[in-house]
Amino acid sequence: IFEVYERFEAALEEARAAIKGCLKACQIPVGVSFTFDSGKDKTATMMGVTPEQAYKLALDCGACFVGANCGVGIESYITVAKRFAQCGKELPIWIKGNAGLPEIADDGSTVYKGSPELFERAVKPLLDAGARFIGGCCGSTPDHILAIAQTLKNELPREGGQKIFFSPSANTAELERRVKEALGDNYTVVVGDIAEVPVIEEMRNKALRLDASFLPLGD
Repeated sequence: IFEVYERFEAALEEARAAIKGCLKACQIPVGVSFTFDSGKDKTATMMGVTPEQAYKLALDCGACFVGANCGVGIESYITVAKRFAQCGKELPIWIKGNAGLPEIADDGSTVYKGSPELFERAVKPLLDAGARFIGGCCGSTPDHILAIAQTLKNELPREGGQKIFFSPSANTAELERRVKEALGDNYTVVVGDIAEVPVIEEMRNKALRLDASFLPLGD
């Protein structure tokens, strides 16, 4: 079980207060994720926070990981992941991009047109950039998470019984601990946001079709 403060975070002061509050209130790991959707190359938050500043804050405040989520499509976070990785190896990097940007359909509903294939193409660059958690945020579906997992199955070495791990819950830090115990340092975790991917049985069935391990952690 863990706590991640991630929703649309943009300012260092707010993130610092949130991390400290979570750490004071509980004894579980706490991580922080920012939305990088501003600046010339979309590598700053709306308040001007850079990946380097976010990493330093997370490390100084005792967070267990740092990352980026929401705001842009998953492919836009490849550069952000690279910059996080250049900051050091102390904190795992968490990346959860949207399925594109939201659009308003003719009936007034909000739709995301980023396809599962878009997620599939982003996996290897994110791995190469240093991402340790790869998942989907707004607009993602079980098919988007399946695309990530299928690509990981092809990209990751399978020696020693290495497996792909699914979790539709947000309890990713516990998942990471269990994966690290089983696989050592050479692993990647596939995560789905429980708010956007609530169909646990569907995720379980897709994991079975991939010969993957499905870990339903938490509620």
